[in-house]
Amino acid sequence: MKSYNGFSSKERAHVGNMQLKAIRSREFPAPKRCELCLQTTGQMQLHNEDYSKPFDGAHPICRSCHGALHIRFTKPKRWENRKQIIRKERKEAGVKDGKIGWEKLTN
Repeated sequence: MKSYNGFSSKERAHVGNMQLKAIRSREFPAPKRCELCLQTTGQMQLHNEDYSKPFDGAHPICRSCHGALHIRFTKPKRWENRKQIIRKERKEAGVKDGKIGWEKLTN
């Protein structure tokens, strides 16, 4: 795991372990739907932009969106392709931008 957004790999791993423990003990709900593309199948993960807020700032997202989101600055084309999928899925589901707050992560 690499550093991200000013947080070291050690800090990120610590938050991930805290989240996993809380999910397993049912103190925190397991992610069920991707906040970005709205997918409900496959591996769901929690994404944090600010690891100092491990639960308040946790966004449930699918593995595909999570991977693309983390490399949005180093591989912008992959991120742009994923954003097209996200927009399509949200439009088909009748969800307008802003209802979930995904624009904070995708702009």
